[in-house]
Amino acid sequence: MMSIGLMLAVIVELIALHWTGAWAYNEQMITIPILGVGLLPVLQMVALPPATAVLVQRIWRGRS
Repeated sequence: MMSIGLMLAVIVELIALHWTGAWAYNEQMITIPILGVGLLPVLQMVALPPATAVLVQRIWRGRS
């Protein structure tokens, strides 16, 4: 799940930054040097899906 999140985040960021120009970063955005995409957006897509799955699993088990 985390590797898919990483791939999707990098793809979305690259498309939005370089192909469509949908957004841009200012000088305060920490970027991943080789990829040129923002670190925080990528970390968000790596961390949130597994965290959401764990949370839903705990809630679901609490109901039974």
